Amino acid sequence: MGFGVGADFEASTAGDGLSFATGLTLGPENLDAFTQYPFGLFGDAPTQNADLDGFFNNGRSGFNVLFSEDSIASDGFYESILTELNDGRGYEDLFGNWLSREMAPAGLLWDNDNDEATDALVMAWELEDGTWEALRDIATLPNPGDPLDDVDPTAGTAVSILLDPMTFANEAVAIAYFTDQGATVSTEPNIEDLANLNLNFGITLADTFMGWTDDLTGQTNTNFTLRLASVAAPVSPVPLPAGAPLLLAGVAMIGFLRKRRIS
Repeated sequence: MGFGVGADFEASTAGDGLSFATGLTLGPENLDAFTQYPFGLFGDAPTQNADLDGFFNNGRSGFNVLFSEDSIASDGFYESILTELNDGRGYEDLFGNWLSREMAPAGLLWDNDNDEATDALVMAWELEDGTWEALRDIATLPNPGDPLDDVDPTAGTAVSILLDPMTFANEAVAIAYFTDQGATVSTEPNIEDLANLNLNFGITLADTFMGWTDDLTGQTNTNFTLRLASVAAPVSPVPLPAGAPLLLAGVAMIGFLRKRRIS
């Protein structure tokens, strides 16, 4: 938090009436600030009033938050493994660092309810060696009361989390498998939600907030600045493209304002 932009930025100081809000109840631990990768990829259905767990893991994944009056930072990932299902498939376990969109792997998407206004389901994803792994299936009807199953009453089909993932030699074989089950899947070149991070926080302006004074003009301004800063991951096995993997430093909420459309 601070005032001004660019070289004129001045950090907010204690007691100046500008701060991140405290006493909030964000996330499952009622934190002042909370991050999470999109629920459709990492999340537990019952906690979100949903029918289907996240694609990669039924535990949450995001960045640890270091909270203070005028800054929100992070020192790395958290992985919330809620059950043994898909254990070891947290974000950091799978990808190491925060992926940029162009570095995210490809996925097979299924619009299971034929509704463009709802999220398409990720059914399989491409591994580094070119093989494909399915973590969801539609061939098995749900077991009554099984929280891992999501039934679409309109289509009359079932979507199940797989305890034992299926592997396919290549994309064509994976597509053929789902086609045989009656699902029309499409290839997404990059699972974009792997590059999106939800960051929730509040800002407090106290009655004592007076703004800041421009040193050149002497004019008092009542606006303030939320500055975003990021650092590239220290080690990468491949050259980093524009928008390289990022870690939170200061307040990074890249992807926060993007419309989520993959789950």
